[in-house]
Amino acid sequence: YEEHLYVASMEGLISCIDTRTGEQAWEERLESSSGRNEVWSSSTMTGDGLMYVSNQTGDTFVFRPNPRSYNQVSRNSINEHTNSSAIIGNGEVFIRTHKALWCFAEHASP
Repeated sequence: YEEHLYVASMEGLISCIDTRTGEQAWEERLESSSGRNEVWSSSTMTGDGLMYVSNQTGDTFVFRPNPRSYNQVSRNSINEHTNSSAIIGNGEVFIRTHKALWCFAEHASP
């Protein structure tokens, strides 16, 4: 995103890498709510500029890409084991766990 790559490692670290130089701009540990902190998913970006990455515990970290520092918007947990990347479309976020397929969306009040 804007000449920077945001990648999560299996050890639960997220890094920002400058694609022009190959240098790491920053690295941050994704703090798990409990259990396993390992990340097997890829980061996914939404049209409104937010990125999502999930760890094996079922925590999904939402952050705003920034080449200067990690800017976490939220951490949400579904407390189910997952290795999957979030799929995002039409205002909905889908996360596949070992037990279920979850869908999250913001709905307007009637």
